[in-house]
Amino acid sequence: SESSADVLDSLGSAFRLFGMRLTQEEQRAICGSIHKVDPDARILLFGSRVNDEARGGDIDLLVLSDLLGFDDIWPILL
Repeated sequence: SESSADVLDSLGSAFRLFGMRLTQEEQRAICGSIHKVDPDARILLFGSRVNDEARGGDIDLLVLSDLLGFDDIWPILL
């Protein structure tokens, strides 16, 4: 069973979504941008956006990739 910290867990083009405060457009933009560079990257959403009852908040992501480093991910997401 996955925890709510694994809310956005994308492997390849498959999504497993468990309640989060991201629109489908935001989900597609995030995953599409990262998977364009590394189709095998795993993207995990954490923080306040995993709480459906919270308001506001930034989007906290952990990107696990064999191809992308920290400096590679910033330009992709900006």
